[in-house]
Amino acid sequence: MEITTQFAVLVPIVIALTQMIKGAGLSTRFAPVVSLVLGVLSTLVVGQFDLLQGLMVGLTASGLFSGGKAITQ
Repeated sequence: MEITTQFAVLVPIVIALTQMIKGAGLSTRFAPVVSLVLGVLSTLVVGQFDLLQGLMVGLTASGLFSGGKAITQ
């Protein structure tokens, strides 16, 4: 598996969608699960379904957001 530019584009999109869902009333403790699901679904949308890459997108989005939040606090 190679990391493509699609991966780099999908991560911020998954972060944004997760934040929108949290803003709509989702409990923050479910945000990592939502990121994983959105990561897998995002690989379906771009037409290259790959479960492992989808999980990587979701986990990266979740970790990137929580890491950035920890740094700013």
